[in-house]
Amino acid sequence: MNAQETTETAMQRTYRLWFKHADDCNQCAYSASPSNGCAVGRELWGLYRLARMGRGTS
Repeated sequence: MNAQETTETAMQRTYRLWFKHADDCNQCAYSASPSNGCAVGRELWGLYRLARMGRGTS
């Protein structure tokens, strides 16, 4: 774990994980919205949404 990862919030971390996945996944990269991506992408996006609302894990 690097210094950036230790100081980011749950929302930032979940968005980073989703973005990294979407960048590598053809289905997620070319879908019009995150809810149209692959199962893993949809799950990561759901975790981001929960974190954004303050309901994610820290």
